[in-house]
Amino acid sequence: MTTPDSISAKTRMPVVSICGRHTPLDYLFFTRPVLMPPVWTIALLGTAVSAHPGTTATRWLLFMLQLYCMAGGTYTLNQIADVESDRRNRKLFFLAEGLIAMRSAVVFTVALHSAAIVLGACLGLEYLLLTIILLALGVAYSAIGPDSLKNRPILGLLANAIGHGMLMFMLGSALNKSLTRDSALAAIPYALAVAAVYLATTVPDRDGDAASGKRTLAVWLGDRIAMIGASLCASATVVLTLLRTDDHLLIPSIVVLPLFAAAIWRPATFSARAAVASVVLLSIAASLAYPWYAPVVVAVIIGTRAFFMWRFRMTYPTFLPGR
Repeated sequence: MTTPDSISAKTRMPVVSICGRHTPLDYLFFTRPVLMPPVWTIALLGTAVSAHPGTTATRWLLFMLQLYCMAGGTYTLNQIADVESDRRNRKLFFLAEGLIAMRSAVVFTVALHSAAIVLGACLGLEYLLLTIILLALGVAYSAIGPDSLKNRPILGLLANAIGHGMLMFMLGSALNKSLTRDSALAAIPYALAVAAVYLATTVPDRDGDAASGKRTLAVWLGDRIAMIGASLCASATVVLTLLRTDDHLLIPSIVVLPLFAAAIWRPATFSARAAVASVVLLSIAASLAYPWYAPVVVAVIIGTRAFFMWRFRMTYPTFLPGR
């Protein structure tokens, strides 16, 4: 299962110059830390809506580490499943270029998933159950073969919306032991927001996805239809957010709506911009709720850029559509 997958991360990467031999840092960046903020953001907003003043620093640390292990394992599994298409398209070359052996990648992925389950158990039964569901959904999404959810347009969309939207938000509520029927209802606008961003990211990735046999809505029905669907999800997010008066999601959802509408007119120009703006604005909302979060996101981006420049002599991430 992917997040609003990259904004620049799943676009085709250029031929690179690999600096040096295998290093332990390769495993860290194999987990794609630059894609952690979208996951952290939704979960943090889930905790903000169900804020609990008694949450300890240790519990917060376990929470962030558990999210990293869970998302990191999902991202490495996705690369294991897509290694051949990544090799053809010059993307995500830790496995494709042999920097990490396939057997080592599998062991590492199992270790990340196991750590996510153990840490989830430390955070409570409800938290653990949601973790197991999310991991199972990630495995179903990334499974090798034509029956994986990523190769089914509607099911792939639902997997992202429910997994990285609704369930991730509810995971944040579970941290504060505030998982109720109302927290599930509060998660629905976030599921729609993630669906909108996911659909927007399928447009710039359409050619590469089609070439590798991946079927998204953009591949199946075309860019314009995909962006009509994204715009409908974005509009529904605004309506439901107004009804629930969710201050964290309200302003970001209103601000990005014109970009989604413009992407119907010019998908190639505005789809990636709509996705980038959505992720950035939601991250700002989470940072306003938790001021310590902004330095974490900045450190992840700077660290990733420094590593890719040192390791591969390339600038990544760029966060600029088309780069």
